[in-house]
Amino acid sequence: MITSMSLVRAIHLASCMLLLSGFVFRLLVARPVFTNAKKDARLAFDPLDRRLRNLAAWSLAVSFVSGCFWFWLVAARMSGTNLISALHPEILGTLLARTQFGRLWEVRFAIIAGLVALLFVREQWGQFVKLLFAAALLAALSLAGHAGASIAEGRLIHLVNDAFHLIAAGAWPAGLAPFALFLAQALQADQPDEMQIAASVTRRFSFLSLVTVGTLAITGAVNGYFLVGTLHALVATVYGRLLLLKIALFAAMVVIGAFNLLWLKPQILVAAKSTALGESSKLLRSLRRAERTLPRNHCDHSSRRAGNHAARRSLRNAHRRQ
Repeated sequence: MITSMSLVRAIHLASCMLLLSGFVFRLLVARPVFTNAKKDARLAFDPLDRRLRNLAAWSLAVSFVSGCFWFWLVAARMSGTNLISALHPEILGTLLARTQFGRLWEVRFAIIAGLVALLFVREQWGQFVKLLFAAALLAALSLAGHAGASIAEGRLIHLVNDAFHLIAAGAWPAGLAPFALFLAQALQADQPDEMQIAASVTRRFSFLSLVTVGTLAITGAVNGYFLVGTLHALVATVYGRLLLLKIALFAAMVVIGAFNLLWLKPQILVAAKSTALGESSKLLRSLRRAERTLPRNHCDHSSRRAGNHAARRSLRNAHRRQ
């Protein structure tokens, strides 16, 4: 049961993070760049918009299904029965109406329903509402974790800190998923305007990564203070060792972010500049060819005119001699 619970919670958390990451990437990273880009360049990235919508739809579906399984497992644990018996309406109703977990799930399922209704709304206001709903869906999980169960002093600080920690994780590293979808599309770009879009989006995502990494580091340290407390507990307790594993994974993500910032981003910027310079060189060569061709054509035309005049004079002289 514990293994199943951990797996379901991990899947639910990951799907909620991916859901938020898609909205964050579209609204805060990609959309400002596309809005200022030329129409032809924007059209080249239309498949990206469809992929982001698909990511949101699948993430939302997995969030709902895994949330239902999580609720079911909690019902079985709290009632002390097996999974089949836990489906009894009285058990589910009691959990839903009389516990903090149940009331939290009522709110979260309502948020999911709202997201389903707004999923294919493409207006600007709809994008903001979906972003807020996805952030609320993820942040509410702080009430289902250690911070929500705590009765110690500073519980409110712990809850708020945990909520920000979850939202930051939803922006990055979960944001690497929509960014990867964007890069897959950007690799097919071959026009200067498209490469400029890729460079601008990469710059904005790098800035977002820096902000969220700092937020994760600060909020993670605060969570560690509340949950572990001492350095000895960090290595002596199961949760402390899990926290060390989490720190190692976070360090790996930071390495990926550094790779993006220090290698991938400069490569895209260089590619964008070289593509633009290449197109400019082609245009310059075309203009130079035109400049060389025009005088030559003018000379050829003048020569033909001179030749025609000479031929006409010869014919007139021949007629006179006759």
